[in-house]
Amino acid sequence: MAVGIRIKLAGVTQEQFDGVHDQINRERTPPKGLLFHASGPIDGGWGIIDFWESREDFDTFAARFPEGMAAAGGTPERFGALVKQELARWTRVVDAAGIKAD
Repeated sequence: MAVGIRIKLAGVTQEQFDGVHDQINRERTPPKGLLFHASGPIDGGWGIIDFWESREDFDTFAARFPEGMAAAGGTPERFGALVKQELARWTRVVDAAGIKAD
């Protein structure tokens, strides 16, 4: 089942995001299962909206975040905490609204 992922990275700049992205996806090719990706500045940080073929595809890609953060000079724990917080929040919203993927 397709899933949408929205992540808000408080305090993250475009330069920081690009540095991590370059470490995670050096080939600049879409990872397995990525259907759509957009990112850009938001109030106080950087925002990401992705759509994936499955949650498993996202989780496989997300497992590379700590390595990319460390290589780019960031803190993997901070990024991981933000991802978990956003996933929990949006899972509750989707469940409460009864949203189902076709």
